[in-house]
Amino acid sequence: MFRYVRRPSIPLSPAVRPEWRHVTVHRACVHRDRRAMANTTAVISSSEPRPASVNERRLASCADLDTSLPSLQRERNLEAGANLMVTPKWRVEAGGGRHWLELPLPEYPSFQLVEDKADLALKYVGFASVSTGILVQYVEGEYSGVPDASSFDETTVQFTAEYVRDEQNRVNGSLGYSTRQEDSTGQDTSGLTGSLRYTRAISGKTSFSAELFRRVSSYSAGANSLTETGVSTGLVWRPSGKTRVEGQYLWTRSVFEQDSISGASAQAGRQDYRSSVRLDVGWDARRWLNLALFGEYRDRHSDQPDQGYNANIVGLRVRAQF
Repeated sequence: MFRYVRRPSIPLSPAVRPEWRHVTVHRACVHRDRRAMANTTAVISSSEPRPASVNERRLASCADLDTSLPSLQRERNLEAGANLMVTPKWRVEAGGGRHWLELPLPEYPSFQLVEDKADLALKYVGFASVSTGILVQYVEGEYSGVPDASSFDETTVQFTAEYVRDEQNRVNGSLGYSTRQEDSTGQDTSGLTGSLRYTRAISGKTSFSAELFRRVSSYSAGANSLTETGVSTGLVWRPSGKTRVEGQYLWTRSVFEQDSISGASAQAGRQDYRSSVRLDVGWDARRWLNLALFGEYRDRHSDQPDQGYNANIVGLRVRAQF
């Protein structure tokens, strides 16, 4: 993966590091969905990953839609950021970006979600193995293409910390509070959010990670908000400098905070439990181009009986970054 870093023509202090990034990922997947009967669905999508943040969003996955019809999805991210060492022990980190999601729904082919994000962090890096700080993030989102389309404002404040015991062991954590206000309905989605992640380098080619998290997110198929609590574990093996094999297990509990505005079966109070096992095999074809084959088994249980399913997903992902 190649990261493009643009530097102004005038010299800057080494303490200042601006960065602009635009990433595009094309993902094609075919999954077999077993809700009431076996249906084969082809989903072609374009998406781009975001770096881990206080509100990591996993929108429009291959099995999130309340339909077995093929759909064409497009997802993009544009992000910029800069770090400034104001003193030898204090660092200011600022960033922002825009997230676009175009997701045709069966009854609303022009459905779209646009999110603008800005974040600011103050970190103390004076300890040998520990860094701590405060992070504030603001997100403004807007749905369109559905009746009574709404918008929302979300603010998150979190305490963050990182502990590096040695080259093999690292722990990252965050804890705070998030609140999302729907402008059209006045509904509020608030609560504690955060994550705790442990990473261990087993060898020079293999690493293991485990994470607990709670976050406020968006359910794209229903254009509403939900809170997610979950755990994930992963194992990464790099047999060569260009090849990466990754296995992951993920379990999440999702609680829907509002009724759907798009006709999907998502009412306030609905609870889903989802588990998945995934295997990715990636190859860096060029410095800026990554190809990956992936397979996933996903199972979802819901307190609404008609919303449970299991799916086998296989596909090809093409990622270009510049």
